[in-house]
Amino acid sequence: MAARFRFNKAVLEALEATDKRQYFYDTEIPQLGVTVLPSGKITFHVRVTEDGQSKRVGINRGTFPAMQVPLARDEAKKILGENAKGVNIAESRRSERIDKALAELTVEDAVDLFCANKVRRISTGQKFPIKDSTKEIYKKTIKRLLGDDYQKSLLAVTEGLLAKKVSKVPQITGSNGLRSLSSVWNWIGKQEAYRGKMPPNPVRQYSDYHEGLHVPPPRDRRIPADTLPAFFTELDKRPVEAQEALLWALLTGCRPGEVEGLTWDYVNLKDKTYTLPDPKNRRPAVLPIPPSLLPALRKRKQKTGRVFPLTLRAHLDEITEALDIKLSPHDLRRTHAGICNGVLPETSAKRLQNRVLIDVFHHYVGTSADLHDEIAKVERELYRLAGRPLDNVQALRAVQ
Repeated sequence: MAARFRFNKAVLEALEATDKRQYFYDTEIPQLGVTVLPSGKITFHVRVTEDGQSKRVGINRGTFPAMQVPLARDEAKKILGENAKGVNIAESRRSERIDKALAELTVEDAVDLFCANKVRRISTGQKFPIKDSTKEIYKKTIKRLLGDDYQKSLLAVTEGLLAKKVSKVPQITGSNGLRSLSSVWNWIGKQEAYRGKMPPNPVRQYSDYHEGLHVPPPRDRRIPADTLPAFFTELDKRPVEAQEALLWALLTGCRPGEVEGLTWDYVNLKDKTYTLPDPKNRRPAVLPIPPSLLPALRKRKQKTGRVFPLTLRAHLDEITEALDIKLSPHDLRRTHAGICNGVLPETSAKRLQNRVLIDVFHHYVGTSADLHDEIAKVERELYRLAGRPLDNVQALRAVQ
């Protein structure tokens, strides 16, 4: 049982440390105690009962002799008074620490926390960290919206501040920044450290006031069918690897980053397939190589390195400038989708573009590597529209 005596400076200074912690209690305020650590450090605490359990609650900055006995008794009385009112001292202090941490949390800090810990759950239930490219989008869009306020307190972001910021940036910049900020705000509010402490989402308040955020129309730009012959003529003028890269984008429907990031170790010329190890939907995919590109790939096959060590946009811009049209690398994927829609069932078209298929049935279909016939159909249709049919078979008429 812990020893009891009346605390004073002389008595506490005379306490000697041992190899174990020691606890002593005051006779004037029986719940006030000191802990003597093996290092010789002496700290004050108060014994309270919370939820039917007796526990020691340390006194803030209660190290002796920095805190003298009279002040320790005053602090003990305050803690005991709060305890008598039913206040959970430990939870109250935790809330104070959280409130302080939340008040000091900047927008930049919140975005960094989000990017470091946010995971994406796909339809199979698997969880993946968000991609580096996605993290950069969040940081860039919020920073463009908030400007200097990006490094200020998160709690300083209000509906009024957002209304001012949105009025100073292009509409699409504002809407993108607001959506990114809303995601970060909601995620922070779900974390254990800040749960129940976050004020209402100011983006939601702004959205309600303005009847929703601006939603730009979906992009549907692609290479017009009647422009494909001229496009291929200009394509012939580019370096061989540029031709192959742009054709790959057109024939496979890969996203620009997937084309530029494809490496030789993910190309299997024997099976006539290539692998996307970490595509946008986070599901590795094995897909068929367009037949017309196989000879060129076999000719320059390497063990390592990028298959197409170039930037699609640079070569595409040269072509579009010559044709006086506007196209982005992603428009080649849309062109591919349009051709797929004309010659393939919807499920096959989606599998060929490695799009997410929600129906459980589609998981039984298997991988997309068995789509060799389908990609050949797309290839033939593309070359036909370009005025360069791959089929040299002519129809014969019966002579009577």
